[in-house]
Amino acid sequence: ATPSLKAAEAVNIEENIKALGFDRYYRELRSYKSNQVKIAIFDYGYGKFQDEKGYTIPENTVLKQRPGDNTALDQNNTHGLAMAQIITQYMTNNYNRWSNAPQLYLYKTDGYTNFEWVIKDAIQNGVDVILHSIVIEYGSNYDGRGFYNSLVNQATNAGIVWVNAAGNFGLTTYNTKVNVEDNY
Repeated sequence: ATPSLKAAEAVNIEENIKALGFDRYYRELRSYKSNQVKIAIFDYGYGKFQDEKGYTIPENTVLKQRPGDNTALDQNNTHGLAMAQIITQYMTNNYNRWSNAPQLYLYKTDGYTNFEWVIKDAIQNGVDVILHSIVIEYGSNYDGRGFYNSLVNQATNAGIVWVNAAGNFGLTTYNTKVNVEDNY
């Protein structure tokens, strides 16, 4: 099989790798943790992900669905797969360092019940980072204290780094200051 979704690749990868500091990951941070970094991608669909395993996403990528929900592989919804391809491209230095590839967990996260289940499962799997590539526009009270925020807090309280899509909702999205330590 050949990769079918190469269009999901970043076209200015070398420039972005430098600007985002991935070169430091390649040099230093990868040696900080002896095993693969575990990244969970929270999205709606991962159609065609099996075709991409070993090409544009790591061979050991795992699809996780709440029991009884078999809709994550809708062939028309590949948004989550594109997110997995992009993070893989960056973490492997444009597919040149597969030894740096993360362990990916692909989670379908539509609806509160799925969202609650995937957070608990990600915690149980020892996930290091959650990339939530969708936006839930009416679940946060716009102040970080909504019912979805309480679930996100479970993940961050377990030590998981949470990265969320900004969305297209302008000033209705909750924003807060981020402090970065020099010795990170």
